[in-house]
Amino acid sequence: MNVTFLKNDYIDSLIVNTTDGAPLYQARTPSRFIHRTTSIHRIIPNVGPGDLVAKIQWAAIALRSSKVTYRGVTIELKSLLERPHFYSKSRVFTGRDGRQYQWKHRANKFELFDVLTNARLAGSHRRKRGITGPSRELNVDISPQATHMLDDIIITFIIVAEERKKAD
Repeated sequence: MNVTFLKNDYIDSLIVNTTDGAPLYQARTPSRFIHRTTSIHRIIPNVGPGDLVAKIQWAAIALRSSKVTYRGVTIELKSLLERPHFYSKSRVFTGRDGRQYQWKHRANKFELFDVLTNARLAGSHRRKRGITGPSRELNVDISPQATHMLDDIIITFIIVAEERKKAD
């Protein structure tokens, strides 16, 4: 499966199934200043935004922690996505299935691995404008064995990508 972000903006984009163009999620961040909150809704076909999947309250200053409400619980982002060690760019989370997964940042892209088996489950591709080759939007390839955890992948990808963008 491949999902595409129709805007080159992780926190304010319609996310669609690349194959058929079917909308899957809507990420919206109305305010871009002090109190930024991103809401991620699952899309109901032919209806529009449906269930709220996650809500992320981005910290305005470094001394405060960003928070996410996901799976009915509000926690700090650093608790949802932990660093394996202090200097790591990687982030580890526990999926709905109880297994641990790790997002690794490599050469301007993100890859998701199963911590136990080291199997690659997803990988992102940056937007290309088509100057030196075909153009493409920001997208994420998701392995068939990982589609059962699509919510986990989309939510955690948005968080790690936005946090990395803020750090750069």
